[in-house]
Amino acid sequence: MKIKLLKFIFIYLLSIGPAYAQKLSFGFGLYNVNASVEGEETQVSNLGAYKFQYNFNIKEKLDIFVGYDLLVEDIITGDKAFGPQVGIAYYPRGSKTISSSLMDGISFLKMKDFNYYFSGSFTQRQYQSIKTSYAGFSIGGGVEWGLNEDVIFYSDIQNSFLEGANEGSASELIGTFGIRFYYD
Repeated sequence: MKIKLLKFIFIYLLSIGPAYAQKLSFGFGLYNVNASVEGEETQVSNLGAYKFQYNFNIKEKLDIFVGYDLLVEDIITGDKAFGPQVGIAYYPRGSKTISSSLMDGISFLKMKDFNYYFSGSFTQRQYQSIKTSYAGFSIGGGVEWGLNEDVIFYSDIQNSFLEGANEGSASELIGTFGIRFYYD
């Protein structure tokens, strides 16, 4: 049911997307997972956090995003955790890091030095080794800085609070650095 709902939201957002500013992101970074199941606890930290995200601008300072995270134990091999997320990002200085204007045949680019944001999302994870799902909420934030009119670099951090079956709980701290392609 949850996957069908996320697919519907993603397809709906893609269908309304051309009317709004959009960003497509790819990132890589670090993660730290603390998990507990039936009193047993474990902790894993490593490189190997991969992030794919698609943002839709709905107001001057507000984006909705749909994303997918992949956490891999040994960068490309080993145990994996993966899953979708849907959320909002608030940009106090406006969600456009780079804007352009044309006046008298001359094009002007306006870049914000650093455009920071705060985010909140619903997150779902499937942990491969224990074959169970976790779901919960995430809070985070980050900063964007522009390279040119179409390319933005970003860095963000996300803290997730998840719960699962068998009195399971997990907290994830993910830090990523990546690239966003911006288009109208």
